[in-house]
Amino acid sequence: GNPAALAGLARCQIAKGRLAAARETLQRVPVEHTNHVEVDGARAALSLAEESGTLADPGQLNARLAADENDHAARLDLATALFRILQESFNNVVRHAQAANVRVEVHRDDEHVFMTITDDGIGFFPDCRRKANSFGLLGITERVNALQGELTIGSNQEDGTILSISLPLIHSEPT
Repeated sequence: GNPAALAGLARCQIAKGRLAAARETLQRVPVEHTNHVEVDGARAALSLAEESGTLADPGQLNARLAADENDHAARLDLATALFRILQESFNNVVRHAQAANVRVEVHRDDEHVFMTITDDGIGFFPDCRRKANSFGLLGITERVNALQGELTIGSNQEDGTILSISLPLIHSEPT
Protein backbone atom coordinates (compact mmCIF):
# COMPACT_ATOMS: atom_id res chain seq x y z
CA GLY A 1 0.00 0.00 0.00
CA ASN A 2 0.80 3.67 -0.20
CA PRO A 3 2.90 4.55 2.87
CA ALA A 4 1.67 8.16 3.03
CA ALA A 5 -1.97 7.06 2.82
CA LEU A 6 -1.49 4.39 5.49
CA ALA A 7 0.28 6.89 7.74
CA GLY A 8 -2.55 9.39 7.23
CA LEU A 9 -5.15 6.76 8.05
CA ALA A 10 -3.22 5.79 11.19
CA ARG A 11 -3.07 9.44 12.28
CA CYS A 12 -6.86 9.73 11.87
CA GLN A 13 -7.32 6.59 13.94
CA ILE A 14 -4.99 7.99 16.62
CA ALA A 15 -6.97 11.24 16.69
CA LYS A 16 -10.16 9.22 17.27
CA GLY A 17 -8.50 7.23 20.07
CA ARG A 18 -8.47 4.01 18.08
CA LEU A 19 -4.88 3.11 18.94
CA ALA A 20 -5.15 -0.63 18.25
CA ALA A 21 -6.56 0.08 14.78
CA ALA A 22 -3.75 2.56 14.13
CA ARG A 23 -1.15 -0.05 15.12
CA GLU A 24 -2.78 -2.58 12.75
CA THR A 25 -2.78 0.00 9.94
CA LEU A 26 0.92 0.73 10.44
CA GLN A 27 1.69 -2.99 10.41
CA ARG A 28 0.34 -3.08 6.83
CA VAL A 29 3.09 -0.74 5.59
CA PRO A 30 5.28 -2.66 3.12
CA VAL A 31 8.75 -3.49 4.44
CA GLU A 32 10.45 -1.32 1.82
CA HIS A 33 8.59 1.75 3.21
CA THR A 34 9.09 1.19 6.96
CA ASN A 35 11.46 4.18 7.18
CA HIS A 36 9.20 6.53 5.19
CA VAL A 37 9.08 9.90 6.98
CA GLU A 38 5.28 9.95 7.28
CA VAL A 39 5.22 6.37 8.57
CA ASP A 40 7.91 7.24 11.14
CA GLY A 41 5.83 10.24 12.18
CA ALA A 42 2.67 8.18 12.56
CA ARG A 43 4.57 5.59 14.61
CA ALA A 44 5.94 8.36 16.85
CA ALA A 45 2.44 9.80 17.28
CA LEU A 46 1.07 6.36 18.14
CA SER A 47 3.83 5.74 20.65
CA LEU A 48 3.25 9.12 22.27
CA ALA A 49 -0.53 8.51 22.41
CA GLU A 50 -0.01 5.13 24.03
CA GLU A 51 2.46 6.53 26.57
CA SER A 52 0.41 9.61 27.38
CA GLY A 53 -2.53 7.35 28.14
CA THR A 54 -0.54 5.87 31.01
CA LEU A 55 0.30 9.23 32.60
CA ALA A 56 -2.17 10.63 35.04
CA ASP A 57 -3.41 14.20 35.08
CA PRO A 58 -1.03 16.35 37.22
CA GLY A 59 -3.95 17.48 39.40
CA GLN A 60 -4.90 13.86 40.05
CA LEU A 61 -1.28 13.04 40.88
CA ASN A 62 -1.16 15.89 43.41
CA ALA A 63 -4.40 14.67 44.96
CA ARG A 64 -3.06 11.12 45.18
CA LEU A 65 0.08 12.35 46.89
CA ALA A 66 -1.87 14.57 49.25
CA ALA A 67 -3.82 11.48 50.31
CA ASP A 68 -0.72 9.27 50.51
CA GLU A 69 2.72 10.86 50.38
CA ASN A 70 4.22 7.40 49.82
CA ASP A 71 2.42 7.00 46.45
CA HIS A 72 5.52 6.13 44.50
CA ALA A 73 3.59 5.49 41.27
CA ALA A 74 2.69 9.18 41.05
CA ARG A 75 6.34 10.16 41.52
CA LEU A 76 7.34 7.56 38.95
CA ASP A 77 5.21 9.29 36.29
CA LEU A 78 7.29 12.46 36.66
CA ALA A 79 10.57 10.52 36.64
CA THR A 80 9.45 8.58 33.57
CA ALA A 81 8.60 11.80 31.73
CA LEU A 82 12.04 13.24 32.50
CA PHE A 83 13.70 10.03 31.33
CA ARG A 84 11.73 9.97 28.06
CA ILE A 85 12.55 13.63 27.40
CA LEU A 86 16.24 12.93 27.98
CA GLN A 87 16.08 9.82 25.81
CA GLU A 88 14.50 11.71 22.91
CA SER A 89 16.99 14.55 23.33
CA PHE A 90 19.88 12.09 23.04
CA ASN A 91 18.25 10.57 19.95
CA ASN A 92 18.09 14.05 18.39
CA VAL A 93 21.74 14.72 19.22
CA VAL A 94 22.84 11.41 17.69
CA ARG A 95 20.70 11.80 14.55
CA HIS A 96 21.14 15.48 13.80
CA ALA A 97 23.53 17.50 15.95
CA GLN A 98 26.95 16.11 15.00
CA ALA A 99 27.93 16.99 18.56
CA ALA A 100 31.13 15.95 20.29
CA ASN A 101 29.74 16.66 23.77
CA VAL A 102 26.39 16.69 25.56
CA ARG A 103 25.90 18.05 29.06
CA VAL A 104 22.85 17.28 31.20
CA GLU A 105 22.07 19.21 34.36
CA VAL A 106 19.19 18.37 36.68
CA HIS A 107 18.25 20.27 39.82
CA ARG A 108 15.16 21.16 41.77
CA ASP A 109 13.71 23.69 44.13
CA ASP A 110 10.65 23.34 46.35
CA GLU A 111 8.22 23.60 43.44
CA HIS A 112 9.95 22.50 40.21
CA VAL A 113 12.47 20.11 38.75
CA PHE A 114 14.71 21.60 36.05
CA MET A 115 16.62 19.78 33.33
CA THR A 116 18.96 21.44 30.86
CA ILE A 117 20.45 19.52 27.95
CA THR A 118 23.23 21.28 26.05
CA ASP A 119 25.16 20.03 23.03
CA ASP A 120 28.01 21.53 21.03
CA GLY A 121 26.65 20.37 17.69
CA ILE A 122 25.74 22.21 14.53
CA GLY A 123 22.47 23.64 15.86
CA PHE A 124 19.54 24.44 13.61
CA PHE A 125 17.36 27.29 12.44
CA PRO A 126 14.11 27.66 14.45
CA ASP A 127 12.01 26.98 11.32
CA CYS A 128 13.59 23.52 11.03
CA ARG A 129 11.50 22.42 14.03
CA ARG A 130 8.40 22.65 11.89
CA LYS A 131 9.60 20.19 9.26
CA ALA A 132 7.73 16.93 8.75
CA ASN A 133 10.49 14.86 10.36
CA SER A 134 10.85 16.88 13.59
CA PHE A 135 8.82 14.48 15.69
CA GLY A 136 11.44 14.29 18.44
CA LEU A 137 11.00 17.91 19.44
CA LEU A 138 7.24 17.62 18.99
CA GLY A 139 7.18 14.64 21.34
CA ILE A 140 9.27 16.49 23.91
CA THR A 141 7.00 19.53 23.67
CA GLU A 142 3.84 17.46 24.07
CA ARG A 143 5.29 15.56 27.02
CA VAL A 144 6.28 18.80 28.79
CA ASN A 145 2.88 20.36 28.08
CA ALA A 146 1.07 17.27 29.40
CA LEU A 147 2.80 17.83 32.75
CA GLN A 148 2.05 21.57 32.73
CA GLY A 149 5.73 22.37 32.35
CA GLU A 150 7.75 24.80 30.29
CA LEU A 151 10.21 24.12 27.48
CA THR A 152 12.67 26.60 26.03
CA ILE A 153 14.79 25.70 23.01
CA GLY A 154 17.79 27.78 22.09
CA SER A 155 19.75 27.00 18.96
CA ASN A 156 21.89 28.73 16.42
CA GLN A 157 23.66 27.05 13.57
CA GLU A 158 27.25 26.28 14.57
CA ASP A 159 26.55 27.02 18.27
CA GLY A 160 24.72 23.87 19.35
CA THR A 161 21.40 23.53 21.08
CA ILE A 162 20.11 24.06 24.61
CA LEU A 163 16.85 22.55 25.83
CA SER A 164 15.64 23.90 29.17
CA ILE A 165 12.77 22.06 30.81
CA SER A 166 10.90 23.03 33.96
CA LEU A 167 8.28 20.67 35.39
CA PRO A 168 6.19 21.28 38.49
CA LEU A 169 7.07 18.88 41.28
CA ILE A 170 4.33 16.65 42.43
CA HIS A 171 4.39 16.84 46.20
CA SER A 172 2.12 16.24 49.13
CA GLU A 173 1.76 19.85 50.24
CA PRO A 174 -1.56 21.50 49.32
CA THR A 175 -1.32 24.09 46.57
